[in-house]
Amino acid sequence: MEERSRRIVETAISLAERDGFDAVRLRDVAKQANVALGTVYRRFSSKEDILVAALQLYIEMFRAQVTADAFPGPTAAARIDVYFLILTRILVSRPHLARALIRALASGVPDVTSRVAQFRDQMTSLVELAMVGPDGAACEVPVARRRDVAFLLQNLWFAEIVGWAGGISTEEVVLANTRTAAGLLLAGAVAAG
Repeated sequence: MEERSRRIVETAISLAERDGFDAVRLRDVAKQANVALGTVYRRFSSKEDILVAALQLYIEMFRAQVTADAFPGPTAAARIDVYFLILTRILVSRPHLARALIRALASGVPDVTSRVAQFRDQMTSLVELAMVGPDGAACEVPVARRRDVAFLLQNLWFAEIVGWAGGISTEEVVLANTRTAAGLLLAGAVAAG
């Protein structure tokens, strides 16, 4: 990401972290990023677009920091549990920003849907990385089922984190429900062979 775009995204992150989604007004972003409003509009179609770009930055940083051995555990279930624990704690530690990012992801704004789909694919890949572990040898889930299990788990986790963002569940509930789903999906994948 080039310097001006990064400055715009970082400004939006700062505003969202302080006061949430509604605080990310493009005019305020431009002013605080010290760029013209037209510059913001040339790079981003909406605040949702900027916030999805922010999420992309976080995912890239997260991916760069983790490798399969970053998720310890003797089983796929244990490693997936660690993955979702880390990811959930990162989000809930910055609740205003997390809610703004989730709202942008779930907005349905046409200009950002392809980037949301990319985010979903990246999250699925990270879940699969956690599932497989350091060398892949300790993963009891058949190769043919891994992507499907990872896809379903990241979708379930996203639904749970949306519930957290809406105030209907807690971090603990998100993690417990994700853990339960992981156990069921993994057991089913192993049994189906």
